[in-house]
Amino acid sequence: MTTLLMLVLAAIASPGSTGAHATASAHARFDATLTVPFGREIRFNNLALRPTRIVEDSRCPTDAQCVWAGRLRVEFAVRGRPPVILESGKQVAIAGMRVTLTDASPRKRAGQTIVPRDYRFTLRLQKP
Repeated sequence: MTTLLMLVLAAIASPGSTGAHATASAHARFDATLTVPFGREIRFNNLALRPTRIVEDSRCPTDAQCVWAGRLRVEFAVRGRPPVILESGKQVAIAGMRVTLTDASPRKRAGQTIVPRDYRFTLRLQKP
């Protein structure tokens, strides 16, 4: 009986157990990068985002020389919250997450217009 009790206690105390160790890791920080097409929703934990409108795309075309890199601003619908405008490279706090618009494709080319449905956005989601 004593041996059985010792085995149970050892299992509970081991690093692979589902005791306090598992609870602590559930609150661990994370950092994820996701790509979302225009008009499609992505869900990550309790956050759901959908790009709905290109507010501004003044990025320098890949086949041009510019004195300013330009910027990309996109409106995202956020389920259960007001919409937000994400600007490339700028971090925004949404539902306890830090969200950054890090990239978009296709790249702009001089003289060409990008149709909204062709856009793909790369987002970085972080939880502090």
